[in-house]
Formats: sequence, C-alpha cells, structure tokens
Amino acid sequence: MKFSVIIPTYKRIEFLEKAIESINIQTYHNYEIIVVNDNPDDKIRIDNLCTKFDKITVIHSSHTKGGNAARNLGILKSEGELIAFLDDDDLWLPEKLERHLEAHKQYPDAGLIFSDCLYIYNSSLITDNATCYSVPADVIEAMGKAKFCPATTSMVSIRRKCIEKCGLFDEKLVSFQDWDYWFRIAHKFKFIHIPMILVHFRQHLRGRTSQNEERRLKGLKQICNKWEKEIEVKIFSRYWIRSMYHKNSLNALLAGDKTAAFKKSLRLLNTEVISIPSIKSFISLSLHLFIKKNSKIDL
Repeated sequence: MKFSVIIPTYKRIEFLEKAIESINIQTYHNYEIIVVNDNPDDKIRIDNLCTKFDKITVIHSSHTKGGNAARNLGILKSEGELIAFLDDDDLWLPEKLERHLEAHKQYPDAGLIFSDCLYIYNSSLITDNATCYSVPADVIEAMGKAKFCPATTSMVSIRRKCIEKCGLFDEKLVSFQDWDYWFRIAHKFKFIHIPMILVHFRQHLRGRTSQNEERRLKGLKQICNKWEKEIEVKIFSRYWIRSMYHKNSLNALLAGDKTAAFKKSLRLLNTEVISIPSIKSFISLSLHLFIKKNSKIDL
C-alpha cells in the first residue's frame, strides 16, 4: 500500500528540510512526498532544496491561499491509497509510516489512524506534555464537548475513501480546519489509535495559526456556527480559549519574556473561561516561571 505524504509549507524553509529528512529515514519506503509551497517568493529555494531528495513532487501556488487550500492541492495530486500529513515544522520518528500501515491493514474499515505525539518547545523537550489517549466510545460526542481531537495533522493518516465520502478540507475556515475535517470523518468512519509517540510536534514563534489569537477566535466562531447543532458550544468554546491562552503563555515564557508570560497566564482566570482546569493551567504556568524543568533534545 502506498502512502502519499502531503507537506504544506509557508515561509518555513529552515524547518522544511528537517521534516523531509524525517520522511527519508522511514522504515517503510513505499511513499510519495508532495510539497505544496504556499509562498511564491520561496519557489527557487524550495525547488533547490527538494532536488536533494527522491520521490518528491513540488507544487507551487500562484498566490498564497492558506494551509487548507495547500493540503487540498496535495490531496488532489496524490496517488496513494493512504494519505498522511506532515506539517513543515514537525518531525516523524522512523517507524511512523510502518506503524500506520500495520494499523490500516489490521483495521481495514477504519478511516483515520492517529498516533501519539510529543510537544517540542523551541529546542526543549517538555516531558510531561505528550498526547497519549485512546479513542472514546463516541468520537462525535467527545469532539463536540472538546474532550478529544488529534493534536496535529502530523499524527494522522487517512484512507482515500475518506476523501471520497467526506470531501476535502474546508477552505473557508481560518482555523480549526483539522478539527472540522476529523469531525466530518468521524460521522462516517472509525478512528484507530496507535499508542506510540511517532511525532514531534514543534511549538515555536514562527507564524503558527494556533498562536494568532485573532484568527484562532475567528475560526472558533466559524466552527461554532457551522456545527452549533452537534456540539456543546459553551463547553467547546471555553476549552479552546483556555487552551489558546495556556499555549501562548507558555510560548512567551519559553521565548524568555516572563512578564508577558505572566500577563497572558492571568487571562486563564478570566470569568469567561475560569474553571478547575484553567486554574490548574495558571498554577502550572506560574511554576514554570520559577522552576526550570526542560531537558534538551537535539533537533
């Protein structure tokens, strides 16, 4: 079975090479790589970079269209029975494709396979910040209450039949496009979890949509309007706003700006999002201000 690995990229060529290298060292070799460049100014640099590797097709957007459109361009160009996604700033561990292939063969009726990931903040490893969870009994209900969602597209692979039944990424959404796609797939297919860390999910200050609070909040509103009949809007919104505040505070801290980190963390005590989890997040962030608990990892 052939994998099509789709990498959308935008102004992060210094990360892109590492991402491609993490595919190149996979233990399973039946794959194609489709790099979709969403920044026309990087055309020559990306072409030069990709000539270093085999099995790569490069698509250049004529103008910037966003991550959703870039992934869709890659999907439409792909040939594999299995589609895997890798963000240009994330990394796969060597057994990623092999383990996903085993799961797809074992569960042929499943549409979506996902593994665990480890959060990497800049060049630091946060050892207590791995996503390790099983598939809930009712995926739709759990997603609607913000209790379940694969943390990054880089964790996920899908069968081509998902595209045939569920369509492509919604290009109207400015954020939460992965949540929306997984939610649509959940209405028609089973999810299978691989209980292994196979992805390094890198967090940094280089243009992540999830760190742009204006876009994130706009995307959240779009999702709530689109799925208001199927999700618990108040619970859903509160969770994702709290998550945004927590991650952005932690990123400010790791960038060395303790004052900004503390000010951002205070928003977790805002009456709109305050809850036991938000208080725990605030305490955790406050402890990070005084206790260095990061160990280095070579990226």
